[in-house]
Amino acid sequence: MKRRNTVMRKGEDYMTENKEIAPCGVVCKECDEFERSCGGCNSLEGKAAWVPVIGKEVCPLYDCSVNGHKYKSCGECSELPCQMFRELRDPAMTDEEFEKSIQDRLKVLREC
Repeated sequence: MKRRNTVMRKGEDYMTENKEIAPCGVVCKECDEFERSCGGCNSLEGKAAWVPVIGKEVCPLYDCSVNGHKYKSCGECSELPCQMFRELRDPAMTDEEFEKSIQDRLKVLREC
């Protein structure tokens, strides 16, 4: 069940306006891999399809926010955007695209 402006606990979907939102602010349905090879960070507990590419088992942002700090999202952290948030990026993005991505995710996290 999807609810508007509802944030739920680990293992459940983090939703806002009927969109699954990853703890880092990514709108999962806007990702090409969502539902094809990835069910979203929340349902996979941070084990998104791309995570093995960086040599990890769990997304570092998910691991820090949800597993480490017990937050619902990075949006609860006073250090947002932290160094990890800025360093974990898609290498295919230009600097401009990445900065826009950060700003977009911050906006999503603030609205939740």
